[in-house]
Amino acid sequence: MPNSLLFRGQEITKSIFDETRGEEMKKIMSLLIFCIFILYPFLISQLNSENTPSISWQQPKELVNSDGEDGLSRMLKLDNGEIWLVWMSNREGNNEIYLKKQLNDGKWTDTVNLTNNPSDDRMPFLFQDNSDCVWLLWTTNRKGNFDIYYQIYSKGKWSTPKPLTYSHHWDEYATGCSTNSGQIWITWNSYQCGNDDIYYVYGDEKSLKGPVRVTKDKAEDRFPFVFQSNDGKIWIFWSSDRDGNWEIYFKRYSPPRSLETKEPVRFTFDTSIDSTPYVIQTEDNRLWVFWTSNRDGGSIYYKYSDDGEHWSTPEKLGNIRGYILPSAVETENREIFLASTRKSGNHYSVYTICSEFKEKRATLLISSSPSASVYINNNYKGETPLDLELESGKYTVRIEKENYEPYTETIELHSGESKNLSVDLTRITPPPTASTSTAPTYAPPTTAVKSTTLPPTTTSPQTTMQSTSVPTQSRSLLYLGIPIIVICIFGIYLMTKRRSEKEHIKKIKKEKLPEDKLKKSKEISPELQELLQKKEEWKKKLEELKGEKDNLLSKGIMTKEEYQKKYEEIIDKLVDIEDKIIKEKMKRGKKK
Repeated sequence: MPNSLLFRGQEITKSIFDETRGEEMKKIMSLLIFCIFILYPFLISQLNSENTPSISWQQPKELVNSDGEDGLSRMLKLDNGEIWLVWMSNREGNNEIYLKKQLNDGKWTDTVNLTNNPSDDRMPFLFQDNSDCVWLLWTTNRKGNFDIYYQIYSKGKWSTPKPLTYSHHWDEYATGCSTNSGQIWITWNSYQCGNDDIYYVYGDEKSLKGPVRVTKDKAEDRFPFVFQSNDGKIWIFWSSDRDGNWEIYFKRYSPPRSLETKEPVRFTFDTSIDSTPYVIQTEDNRLWVFWTSNRDGGSIYYKYSDDGEHWSTPEKLGNIRGYILPSAVETENREIFLASTRKSGNHYSVYTICSEFKEKRATLLISSSPSASVYINNNYKGETPLDLELESGKYTVRIEKENYEPYTETIELHSGESKNLSVDLTRITPPPTASTSTAPTYAPPTTAVKSTTLPPTTTSPQTTMQSTSVPTQSRSLLYLGIPIIVICIFGIYLMTKRRSEKEHIKKIKKEKLPEDKLKKSKEISPELQELLQKKEEWKKKLEELKGEKDNLLSKGIMTKEEYQKKYEEIIDKLVDIEDKIIKEKMKRGKKK
């Protein structure tokens, strides 16, 4: 736990004790806090252990190495199974974009120079649209200012490079995707309003609309990544220093462009620098977010989620250190295949990192008469007949259709096994209605009736079914248990607080503090006054630096890297002063 967070936690605890004043309250609160620290990690570990993927990583392999600097690589898996890799290299004297392809036989082709221009071409990105055309995005200063350019690979050849942005400010780090409806989304960060913000355009090649501004914060927002998940949601991840250090954030949209998260959602929580997110979704519908972090000497970290709402804790890419700027695809063998940059000798090279081959999946063939909806562990999988590949384990299979009795069975699958499940559903016969009665006594069947429209993927209307899905039950108990613990703690706190306040009021009536003692308690120590003054001075320096950023960069007084280093030095100084202020306040509180 960072020292600053520890000091703040101690200060909050002390303020509660000072407010209640009761010895009994101190004992109860101490016991409750102890229980929270004991139980909370256990609950979280249980929550995150459900459906944890058993994945390990092979040692990195150097794929690209030249006499120049090779890096900023990006991968794309095409619909035909080929994997394309693009990266930036200055092997010819200036930065150019290069391409390699891994064909279906696993072999890599020779390197091809995609851009041949005396300008600075860098930060490439690839994506494939619904017409099987491959888009290449990159940053270039061909017109004297950094803009986003693109060209399209179709029918065996590349189109002429075209500019996507025309601003007089730096536009860089573009990413793109094609949605299920055929729309193109392209994001990038642009220095248009005195700091970097995230923008996007949407539409098709002939009528791209925008740009639309995603972020409107005084902080720096950079390294965006746009992605559409299988449920149709469009995600934009990026890195920002809005909370004092670089963290990953995201916004999510429902098609076509309905914003679900009006405010940015914070994705990482660490005092280190987290940046350059990259997102994929594997065949089992699991979302994976990879990013660069300096929390362990420069490493790649990742989180995963099965529903897009509940994410695992951050995990490091094995014991691999020093690798940055990840991109990833899933191979035909269900391996996760990454490309990354790492310093090799005196220059940077491109490496590939592959997950260990997972165990062979089992096959479950499901058919029914008539065709019906299939749920596996309460998750909708489609309409019968279905051919599913699943990992070994126990599964609750539910088959249901409107006006038919639902069918439920628990099946255990083993690695490499193939099982058939064929079901004849029983039609529900409605009870006869009385034709001579003016007040019908018809009662609906006890089995719930479900619409034949696309079912939700969360809960089942069948109330009498008992699911043997342990992870679902465990998750429900955990979500129920945590708020109950919090409510109980808060209730005990209020009851004991009232009792202690009454005792405190009686004590005050008996003995009042002299006015000079009260005044003395409000005084600020010289040490604290000096720290507060230093804090204001450094805050002023930070504001001056941010205000002069445009001038410093445009006139070449500072490079972007020098500016960023200076910026981080000031932030570190402010954090250090803030920790000293907290310590001084606590120290003074103890003396009183």
